[in-house]
Amino acid sequence: MIYLTKGERLWIWGRRWGKSREDMASIYSVSGATISTWFKGFAHNDSEVPEVALKEPIQKWEMMTVARRRMGLSIQALASEQGISHVTLIRRERGEGNWRASWDWWTGKVPAPIGGKI
Repeated sequence: MIYLTKGERLWIWGRRWGKSREDMASIYSVSGATISTWFKGFAHNDSEVPEVALKEPIQKWEMMTVARRRMGLSIQALASEQGISHVTLIRRERGEGNWRASWDWWTGKVPAPIGGKI
């Protein structure tokens, strides 16, 4: 079982629906900075973060993105570590192209980068 914070679920929900930070700020009547704070899990009170339900289970490429974000790695830093371009990593984190190569990198380097079993 993978535990996602409310902010991570909100971020994935917005990403799946193609919502920008500004779109989500408008939806929830808060500033873009507040949305960023929620995404990063730095809300003063978790109850202020809206609860969203993900209709589909979290995908492996979404897990990779959550892992990178939790570890504080930039796209550029992780792409360099994997020996790929940042554009390739962005695509892989969207489930495009050879995303399994990055998944294999994660599972070979970090047994459980996002908490729980992979």
